[in-house]
Amino acid sequence: MGIWDEGRVRARLREMAARDPGRERFGADTHGYVLAPPLPEAEIRAFEEAHGIELPPEYRSFVAEVGDGPAGPCHGLMPLTAPRPEADEEWAVDAEWALDRGPGRLAAPFPLDGPRPGRIGAEAANALTPGTLMLAEQGCGMFVRLVLNGPHAGEVWQLDPDWGGFTPLGLGPGRGSGPGPGSGPGPGSGPGPGPAPGPGPGGAGSGPGSSPSPGPGRSPGPGPSPGFRDWYVRWLELPWPRVTPPPAPPSASAGPRGPPGRGPPPCRSGPPPSRPPAGCPPAVPAASPETATSPP
Repeated sequence: MGIWDEGRVRARLREMAARDPGRERFGADTHGYVLAPPLPEAEIRAFEEAHGIELPPEYRSFVAEVGDGPAGPCHGLMPLTAPRPEADEEWAVDAEWALDRGPGRLAAPFPLDGPRPGRIGAEAANALTPGTLMLAEQGCGMFVRLVLNGPHAGEVWQLDPDWGGFTPLGLGPGRGSGPGPGSGPGPGSGPGPGPAPGPGPGGAGSGPGSSPSPGPGRSPGPGPSPGFRDWYVRWLELPWPRVTPPPAPPSASAGPRGPPGRGPPPCRSGPPPSRPPAGCPPAVPAASPETATSPP
C-alpha cells in the first residue's frame, strides 16, 4: 500500500476551500487550496540525479502521487523542479527556492546534529541550511525545511532567524496521548488521507489517541519532529479559526515579505515564543462545535 491516497487529500482540500470562500485562513489567499498535478517519475528522478540526492520517501511520494503544491501549510507548498508561476525576485521565498538549487547545496551534509534555538540572524542561517529543502514560507523571514541527509533525514524543521533559530518542528508533548482528529477504534481504521503504516491517521497502529494532531484545545509545542506526512496531515486537520489574526508590525530583519496576496502575513513582535509553532498560523485556537471539522 502507498503512503498517500490522492483522492482523499484532494477531497479534503475541496472541503477546506468550500468552508473558506473568502480565503481568510492564513495562507489561503496564496495557495487557494489548489493542488497541481503530480510530477512524472522521470522528472523527479532527473532532479535527484542532477543534485546528487534521494528525496525522503514521504515527500517524494507526495509530489509523485498527489501533487506538486501549492495547497499546503503556511503560504503553501513550494514546487520541486520549476519556480512557481508567480515567482518574483523581490519575494524572499523565491530567492530562497533558487538558493537551495545552487550547485551542491542540496547534497551537502546537513551541518547540525541537534536543534539550534535562539536568534541566529539571516547570514548565519544561510550556513545552516545546506542539506535541506525549503518546503514553505511562513512570513517574516521564517521557513519550513525538510532535512535531506544525516541522522535527521526526513524530519521537518523550522528556520526562524529572528527568534527561534533552526529547530525541529515538534508536534507537541501530548502527541499520541489524546483523542485528536483522525484517531480510530482500532489499527488501520482512522480516516486519514492515506493507508500508510506508522503514526499517521489511518495507518497501522492508529488506535485511540494516535493521531498526529495535538487534538482540540491542545497547543503545538516541543516533541518528536514530524516527517513530511505528519506535517501535511496536521495542516489538513487543523481546527477552523473564527477569525484571521490581524498582522502585527514587521520584525526589523525579516526582509521582503512572503508570497504576494491579500497582505503581509502575521509577524511576531515582543518576546520570542516559548515553543516553535507546529503549523500556520503560529497560534491555533481551541476547537469548538462551531469551528471544529472532521479529518479527511
